Amino acid sequence: MYLDVVGQLDPTLELAPGEPAPMEKFVLAGTPDDVARQAIALIDAGAYRVEFGTPQGQTTEEGVALLCDQVLPAVRNGG
Repeated sequence: MYLDVVGQLDPTLELAPGEPAPMEKFVLAGTPDDVARQAIALIDAGAYRVEFGTPQGQTTEEGVALLCDQVLPAVRNGG
């Protein structure tokens, strides 16, 4: 799995051999408010760019609507 490989290569994680990488360090998930807060935290930490992939658990149309209508305005306003 991609997360297993990337997690072991991440120098900010101190994983024991065979210990799985914590998924919450690699994904944005939750309600639109949760996702907005997570994205803002990344920007505040110095990220220049945050990418949103295909929303899981939603149709593409519903997921894009949530991003456009709720997540991105909250990120633009800083929370």
